[in-house]
Amino acid sequence: MNVENLTDKSPDKNLEIFTLLSHEIRTPLNAIIGISDLLQKSETTHREEYYKVLQSTSENLLELVNNILDFSKINSGDLQLTNKPFNIRKKLEHCLYSQQQTAREKGLEFKLEFDPGIPEIIIGDQVKFCQIFINLVSNSIKFTDEGEVAVSLRLQNDNKDSLVVLCEVNDTGIGIPTNQINRIFEPFHQGEEDININYAGTGLGLSITQKLIKILEGDLWVESEPGAGTYFRFSLPFEKTSATQNLYDLGKLNGSDLRGKKVLVVEDNKINILVISKYLELWQMECEIAETGKEALEKVVSSEYDIVLMDIHMPEMNGLEAIQEIRNLSGDKYKKLPVIALTAVTEIPGKKELYHFTEYLMKPFDPEKLKELISIHCK
Repeated sequence: MNVENLTDKSPDKNLEIFTLLSHEIRTPLNAIIGISDLLQKSETTHREEYYKVLQSTSENLLELVNNILDFSKINSGDLQLTNKPFNIRKKLEHCLYSQQQTAREKGLEFKLEFDPGIPEIIIGDQVKFCQIFINLVSNSIKFTDEGEVAVSLRLQNDNKDSLVVLCEVNDTGIGIPTNQINRIFEPFHQGEEDININYAGTGLGLSITQKLIKILEGDLWVESEPGAGTYFRFSLPFEKTSATQNLYDLGKLNGSDLRGKKVLVVEDNKINILVISKYLELWQMECEIAETGKEALEKVVSSEYDIVLMDIHMPEMNGLEAIQEIRNLSGDKYKKLPVIALTAVTEIPGKKELYHFTEYLMKPFDPEKLKELISIHCK
């Protein structure tokens, strides 16, 4: 992370920012460490509650780290866009599922309306599309204590090769004073001082959202009234495609579809090996482990696998080198063998063709997303 992208030239402001970041990172870390310790010592009657806290706190910490990294990439001009076909409605429902659950746990009504005139499959950057909605909906839930959070999409413009979708995220929360509306998009700012005290956060989410919408060549409007809620409205352009296949549903296969499939997990971290292998076991798949790229290459030659999960950073021979070696082996099956790269390095995705992996998944990953990718590519 380039620290210069997070700070200005004022020493006092820099200290304020780093103090805020330290607080926002250490607070969930303290909860994670504390809950982990309690799980070892507590009675089983408390475990379900502790697990929920551990999961939600971990997700919040991940969101914070992602926001910091994205903010740095955007400011340095390193953010890459990836346009490919996706099912806009299914993708939105999937990425907002956890927010919907959070809203209901808070006693809020969650509404999602989708214009049937919007094509099922469109072309765009589905990751950025989801990130915008997650940031806005999370923000609405955070500042709404009663009432509802509503999301709607409708077709605004429909041309021969493109279309524009008008998106809205509304809430019945605390609202924003008129003199603070423009400031909510400033990084490390959430509003007036009492707001910052009562509602934790870095204020990066809305800043990133505004920048992402601009990068995607969309527009953003905000209307709000203190005590009456906030109304976010933004437009996003997309390309049309002739594809009619429900791309998303390809991954929604039940466990029996994966039963007996053989997977080679290439990973050198013991904890990651444990986590991945346990999920594969739940899906009734056969799993073998290689802890280096060299060992992975030897196993691929000596055994038959339906798919390979390849970590990128490993000793002796890293994952990218191992994939190259696999593709260079004599035989068509090695060219077609599905290889999903597991990586925490954000610049890899734009080089999929160069490194010859089938698909990639960022760490830490959503297990359902891993299952979806395996289901799609493991024939």
